[in-house]
Amino acid sequence: MLSQTELVDYLACARRGEPLCERTLYEAYVPFVYNLVLKYIEDRDDAADVAQETMIQAFEKLSNYNPDKGAFKSWIAKIAIHRALKWTKRKRQFVTVDQFERLYERMYQEEEAESYALKARLHLDESQRELFNLYFELGFSHKEIADAMGISISNSRVKIFRLVTYLKSLKL
Repeated sequence: MLSQTELVDYLACARRGEPLCERTLYEAYVPFVYNLVLKYIEDRDDAADVAQETMIQAFEKLSNYNPDKGAFKSWIAKIAIHRALKWTKRKRQFVTVDQFERLYERMYQEEEAESYALKARLHLDESQRELFNLYFELGFSHKEIADAMGISISNSRVKIFRLVTYLKSLKL
């Protein structure tokens, strides 16, 4: 990912239609978009297509992005989720028993993880919840967490380690 200052610079020149800036933004965010889309679409090729469509739509609507309303990563995630849901709605079809069993298994595992996460959040204070959301829910790096919380990268690592240790100690 790009630093906040790099992001601002690249967004400005991408809005002017400069291909190098668009390419840099694309390369920085397409892995995130692809992994997010994979949570909604099981087939990797289809997920790659939807990730590509997401990036195209993001560049077409780049002028609509307002940094005062949220992070660029959140904005592009919203587009990706919308595109993935739209694709799954269009792609509804019959599934094989194997596909159904895999989907059911994955849904069950995600439901258990989500249930644990909800219970764990009840035991966290506000700063721990923010850290939990940034690291586990949004997948931010230690650098991104440090920037978002105004702390050092090493402090981010320590706080994540302590949070994980605390979560492991909970009997949920």
